[in-house]
Amino acid sequence: MPPSDRARCGEAGHNWHNHKLNRVLIYFRAGGERLTYLDGAVEDLKWEPGTIKWSPAIGFHYSGPLPAPRVDPRPNGPTGLIIAIKKPGYPGKVVGAALDPLRVAPKNFTLAFENSQVRVLRLKVGPRRSVPMHEYTLDHLVVCMTDLDARMTSPEGEAEVAHHKLGDFSWSGPSQQKIDNLTDKPLEAAVLELKTIY
Repeated sequence: MPPSDRARCGEAGHNWHNHKLNRVLIYFRAGGERLTYLDGAVEDLKWEPGTIKWSPAIGFHYSGPLPAPRVDPRPNGPTGLIIAIKKPGYPGKVVGAALDPLRVAPKNFTLAFENSQVRVLRLKVGPRRSVPMHEYTLDHLVVCMTDLDARMTSPEGEAEVAHHKLGDFSWSGPSQQKIDNLTDKPLEAAVLELKTIY
């Protein structure tokens, strides 16, 4: 970093930092922030509950409140989750198997976005509804966007009941499962499939 940039990063009152990794950002509450960059550029970011977005590695900046701060009126709870992607991926699309979630359950799964490092799916299941048998061919992270009480059943018929809160997450390798929402409330989750090269 040039000396002039080091000096500016040392300005009092600003927490200058640099995100060196690409990230997936998942927000559970409404909010926003103002980013100020070394060149003086300013960017205002706003998000709603359930927003899932890609945040590429960026240069040095600091964040602060928006001129008109956004307040989420709901009770306290998790604000969001940041997932940094450390390994390179591959540029092609995830082709998926015959049981690819987007193929077998298009009413439940939608593609949030896909790039060389991740494919991010959004899962929505209505009250007391089910998702047919589907398959994840990649290692993946599941992030609960709502509270979750569901039964996951394997192709062999082995069932496991999961109870999670908004913001909980779990890691899994390639797998197949059927999902049953066991509650009278909708269920929502984000599934981050990692297209990393090992």
